[in-house]
Parts: sequence; C-alpha cells; structure tokens
Amino acid sequence: MYKVWLVSGEEIWVLIHIEIQSQYEEEFQKRMYIYNYRAFDLYQKPVISLAILGDEKADWKPESYNYSLGGCEVSLKFPIVKLLSYEEKWSELEESNNPFAIVVMAHLKTKATRGKPGEREKWKWILIRGLYNGGLDKNQIVRLLGIIDTMMKLPKKSQESLENKIK
Repeated sequence: MYKVWLVSGEEIWVLIHIEIQSQYEEEFQKRMYIYNYRAFDLYQKPVISLAILGDEKADWKPESYNYSLGGCEVSLKFPIVKLLSYEEKWSELEESNNPFAIVVMAHLKTKATRGKPGEREKWKWILIRGLYNGGLDKNQIVRLLGIIDTMMKLPKKSQESLENKIK
C-alpha cells in the first residue's frame, strides 16, 4: 500500500497488485479480478492491478475480465507487460541501466535455451559479464547474480565451468 499525491495535490492511498505469470492459464483474467476485489474488500482502498506475462504464447494478452448477467455488469481492465515482446527490443535492454532489464534478458534467454545447456551457459556468462559493465553497485550485482543463477539453472559440469570463468 502506498500513499501518493495526485497532480491536483490530493493525497490518496493505493494498493498495487502485481501478478507475475510465467505460463498460459485459461482463467488468469478471472484470478486477476478476484485478487483485485479481495484487496479492495480487505482495505477499502483503490487497487491497481498489473500483470507481468513471462509465457511463450505471443498472442496471449489477457488484459480484462468482465461478465454481465441480468442487467448487472462487472469489468476489470488491467495493464500487462509481455516479456516476450522485449525480444525485439534486445539492444534497448542491453543499453539500459535499469536492473529489471537484466532480469528480462535472463528470463528470455532461459526460455530460449531450454534443453540447450551449452547455449544457456554461454548466455549466462554474457549476462553476468554485463552486470559488471552496467554501472551497478556491488549490492545490486550480488542480488542480480542470485536471480540469474536461480533462473538459468545449469547441469553441474556446466555450472562448474561457468564458475571457473568467473574466478
């Protein structure tokens, strides 16, 4: 929950609900609606819902839930961030100083190298090297290393090979 001020100067409290969805789910929009209204019900404050989609279905873009029955209509429209769409913006991600850019790149390369340990090791090494050239502080680098390591799992031999390169 955040206290924010509108351009008009009015102070309001806002709940921010972020869903990170890594695979297609048929009833995802309904779940977004349910979590939105549950948060509103609990706190009686406005809720902003946002979906970050890490799936591999380019055409799946759930951004609303609605139904109507007996003259009653219910609707929720929410913004989405489709990580797959960043594949075509790779150079922008590489140039970005935003730590989330490296997380998006790691996610995309994790998906692209599934079942290809040699390729994954190569990309993991490239991404790790990029951390040190990105102007990040030591704390940010350590945290991002942990995220990359968690996302981009390697077979034991490949991981050992990578660790030797890092040393």
